[in-house]
Amino acid sequence: MTTLSRKIMYGAIKPVISLLITGLLASAAGPVFSAPRTTVPPRPVAAAPPPLEPSLTLPGIIPLNQQTVSYSCGDGTSLSVAYINTQDGQSFAILPIDGKNRLFVILPSGSGARYCSGPYVWWNKGAEATLWDERNARRPLLGGTCSSGK
Repeated sequence: MTTLSRKIMYGAIKPVISLLITGLLASAAGPVFSAPRTTVPPRPVAAAPPPLEPSLTLPGIIPLNQQTVSYSCGDGTSLSVAYINTQDGQSFAILPIDGKNRLFVILPSGSGARYCSGPYVWWNKGAEATLWDERNARRPLLGGTCSSGK
């Protein structure tokens, strides 16, 4: 290798070596700037569902009327159910199940109103209603029939 080719090769490698040395020194010194640490506080665990309010906000779905009905069930449970009807003819019910408010959607029924949410069915006719879990052979929950006293 000639002296000229060594000078050319060293001239090309020198900036790369300088850059590597600068990078090593910077990483050994630690970060120059660091993002501020943010701590996310733990979310509280709710023992019971939030108070039931007969309201629902979904894009393009406008509530027409809403009402909350209180029921007393066969096992002594008191239950508040919010019923929501929309301008385009849809109907919903909101029931507290397992400590959470669940949204039920109305489905066709031969008699009364049948609302479903996942495996749960809330069937009401007049002042009486029944809740069951489809996974459990339609055995009523809440001690059987619930009554609103109307």
